[in-house]
Amino acid sequence: MEVNVNGTWLCSRVVTSYMQQAGRRCIINIASTLGLVGLANRTPNASGKGAVVAR
Repeated sequence: MEVNVNGTWLCSRVVTSYMQQAGRRCIINIASTLGLVGLANRTPNASGKGAVVAR
C-alpha cells in the first residue's frame, strides 16, 4: 500500500516544478479497477489502489 499511495504522491511532487517550468500542469494517476471494487483476498492492494483513485 505504501508504494501505491506514497509513491504516487512523491513522484507527483517531484515533477511538479519541472512541469510548471515547461508550462504544463496536468498529472494523471492511473490505478486498476481493484481500487473501485475490492476482492476477498486482495484487501491491502485494493485499499492502496482506492487511495490513489480517491486523490
